[in-house]
Amino acid sequence: MSTILARKTSVPEALSTPPACRIWLFDDRPGPQTRLFRRALEVRGRVVNANLELFAERRYLLWVNGVFIAAGPAAHHPEIAPFDVHDLTARLRPGRNVLAVLVHTDAMGVHQHVPTAAPGLTARLTWSDDAGEHAVETDDAWRATDRTGWAWSTPKRGWALPPIERFRMADASPGWQRAEYDDRAWSAPSVHAFGAGVSGGLTAVRRPTPMLRSRPVTPTRVVRCDAVREPVVGINAGDGTGMLGESIVGLTREPADGVLSRANQGFVIRGLTASRGVAVDLDLGAFYVGQPRLAVACPSAGTIDVAWSEQAVDGIAVCVRKGVSYVDRIEAERGELEWRPINFTGMRFLTLVFRGFTGDVAVTHVAFEATEPDLDWAASFTCNDDRLNAIWDVCARTIRVGTQDALMDCPTREQATYVGDGLPVAKWIARLTGDTRFWRDLVVEQFRRQAANGLIKGTPYSAFDGTLLDYVLIAVIGTRDYLSWTGDRATFGDVLPAARRAIGWFDTHRDADGWLSWRWPGDAQRDVEHVFDPARPRIESSINLFIDHPGLGWHNPDDAGIDRRGINAAIHVLLVMAREALADIEDTLGDRQRAFAQRAEADRLRRAIIERLFDPRLGVFVDGELDGRRLDQISEQANTWAILAGCLSREDAADTLDRLLSRDDSAIARSGYYFWIYQLRALSSVGRTDLALRWIERLWGRVIDSGSTTVWETPAGDDLDSYCHPWSAAPASYLLTDVLGLGGLETDDKVIRPRYDLLSEASGSMFTRDGRCAIHWRRDDDGGVIIEGELPSGVRATVQSVDGNHSTAIDNVWRWRFA
Repeated sequence: MSTILARKTSVPEALSTPPACRIWLFDDRPGPQTRLFRRALEVRGRVVNANLELFAERRYLLWVNGVFIAAGPAAHHPEIAPFDVHDLTARLRPGRNVLAVLVHTDAMGVHQHVPTAAPGLTARLTWSDDAGEHAVETDDAWRATDRTGWAWSTPKRGWALPPIERFRMADASPGWQRAEYDDRAWSAPSVHAFGAGVSGGLTAVRRPTPMLRSRPVTPTRVVRCDAVREPVVGINAGDGTGMLGESIVGLTREPADGVLSRANQGFVIRGLTASRGVAVDLDLGAFYVGQPRLAVACPSAGTIDVAWSEQAVDGIAVCVRKGVSYVDRIEAERGELEWRPINFTGMRFLTLVFRGFTGDVAVTHVAFEATEPDLDWAASFTCNDDRLNAIWDVCARTIRVGTQDALMDCPTREQATYVGDGLPVAKWIARLTGDTRFWRDLVVEQFRRQAANGLIKGTPYSAFDGTLLDYVLIAVIGTRDYLSWTGDRATFGDVLPAARRAIGWFDTHRDADGWLSWRWPGDAQRDVEHVFDPARPRIESSINLFIDHPGLGWHNPDDAGIDRRGINAAIHVLLVMAREALADIEDTLGDRQRAFAQRAEADRLRRAIIERLFDPRLGVFVDGELDGRRLDQISEQANTWAILAGCLSREDAADTLDRLLSRDDSAIARSGYYFWIYQLRALSSVGRTDLALRWIERLWGRVIDSGSTTVWETPAGDDLDSYCHPWSAAPASYLLTDVLGLGGLETDDKVIRPRYDLLSEASGSMFTRDGRCAIHWRRDDDGGVIIEGELPSGVRATVQSVDGNHSTAIDNVWRWRFA
């Protein structure tokens, strides 16, 4: 039985009195729309306590007096409105001030958003000055226009993403963010009650996840500059998603020596003609997530294609990958251009293609506004092995930059929160920062829109119905882990019944002998929710079994695949783990009878799996059974989960892992970076942290050797992969928990087990549910080991030798020498 202690956690705070009104302009226009809003206000004297509460669907960009402040909101379900709160105390000044907000709605379902068909801006600014207390809300005193410059007759960037951005300088309102801009020709917006038009209304809450912080990153070098002569390819909404990117990649390039000269924060391109353009390739020096920014003095009309990628070939950004176009288009006019896109993206390499201009183009500013969660990433790891240090650094960086307003599977191709990706990453963020807000948000929101049959979406905020069935079970396991780490019982009023319904789906789909068996994969049809429907999701046939990439064809297509047919071993052993997790939750929340029933069913299933799917001759579990016959396929994935589900003794589990990892057999389905989340745990469970370290250096060392600054989606690191995938960063956590040995502080026993036998010197820190903990060890001249560290105030623990024969009690600042 697991005992889960009560701990403090951060709970999102509901807005006690949400702003009364939402504003928009031209409510009857279909399709993607962008609007600009302005509100002037007078400040008298010194300002104190100025706070702006702001929400918009789907995305807003905020300026105050011409200074960019932030973008938002956080990812959310359509019946929830998370308000960002911006402290404007230092931004307001005596006299006239202006709030300027760009609001964009896609009016189509994407992988991180379901539209409500009631777009708009809702805001309230309150402040105090020498004249007293004041408030400004969204009403008809605001000014609005649709002369934004953005035109949306463009195709989607990719299947998961909103349309390519097309900016027409002739249709823009330059300088509209500044206080002195004349907006008298703008219109009064239409005003609607907050939540009107949304079935069931909206619940206003304060932002549940951390705000983003930003910093400008300038390119480290100009990689190349080439002449191009191909005409500009037109773009239309009906085009294929990859067409624009393919047109940029396919440009014929000729040397263009001497046409480019550097100047301050930009450069000048000389001698452009209507038939001779130039492509400039820039390197940011590392992968970042955020928004590129340009300021250009244009000598004439012309076109600027802004293309980017995680990968470059011969210094050129590969701006179309897996059918996704990483390109935006600017249709410029003579004059000064200032451009920032609406949406965020990830990139290392940036290509600017200038065509149709006559004369010299001066790029006066080019930079990338890089964003990441505003957290104190205080955890650390360093040791005597430089390669391990580099691996920890690149993994920790991947988590930091790959996480944005919400947990991201990748910040480029899909930009979506997945349950199976997000829950482990959220736990790692808690260990690296001590902040549990991302974790709590996913625990709650993964169940918010649950199908009547108990299933949940694999991507909670997505407009696409469908589930990865193993992620339904991982949702329950991750929920137990969150409760264990935080003790946040208050969150579980709605979560526990939803978790029970999720497990209940599996109970209703067992055959007469208690097994799950049907054809995999499920229906690949994507049913898109383009307008919020409270009766959804309807997950019936759009069901798939992920487990890990091998065998699905999405990545590593030449590798041996998991056999998902018939009675699948992996989903059954995962069901054992999920039942145990639900039993832990039931125990903690006081329903011992339900807990006993779940454990009994887990035990029954565990015994049945061993009898039916373990091959004693091979010493491994096979992937399943089809038509009464055991499948021939063997996978690391099924065996790893079987070990974690307790299907093998420690000795037999060690033997099974050794058989799999030591065999050079291409027929075995191998774990990708994602599944090493579990495989590292399995190795530690049988005392093979040494072997885990060797595999970390072998697999993640590929990233270091390649010069990549973030971890790829799979160890292949090919053109099918995302090059920044937080789920691939397991060593960032594992080196802290299982090598430094601090993971034992997350249990009730509170035992630190440092692996000083594997590293002669190591230091680091991580957060536990009690606070930040630190450790350092080194060998002294006499061959002993000096281990020292620090625990949070009031915490008592034990530090134990590797062989387990020696230990000592510790608290606060401690030191122990072990001979």
